[in-house]
Amino acid sequence: MTSEQKKAYAHAYYVKNREKLLRDAAAWQARNPEKVRAIKRRSSEKYNRVHRYGVTDSHFHAMLQQQENKCAACGDTFAAGKSTHLDHCHKTGRVRGVLCRACNLALGFLQDSPTRISGLLTYLRTV
Repeated sequence: MTSEQKKAYAHAYYVKNREKLLRDAAAWQARNPEKVRAIKRRSSEKYNRVHRYGVTDSHFHAMLQQQENKCAACGDTFAAGKSTHLDHCHKTGRVRGVLCRACNLALGFLQDSPTRISGLLTYLRTV
């Protein structure tokens, strides 16, 4: 069977069994919410890396290797399954590095402002 024939067969099967396949998929998702979240997170992260920022998987893994598999800001090691975030400048779109969730959120809330970051550091040192 050629790949075109396989595609045609799979499509015909889907059309014929669509309702059952959708029910089965919904039931699996209901039984496996953690797996569903993990799949969605990985898919969305990869889509953004490639389509928004032009960072391929090999480039991304090279960045992680260069950072010794650690957050570029705080230095925490990325454990298996820990979410990574591609940091970028919101004005230029230039990719800066890979951050953990906490550092990425902090930069976002601080609007990438060195003044705000410095002000918070001064505040923490004085209280």
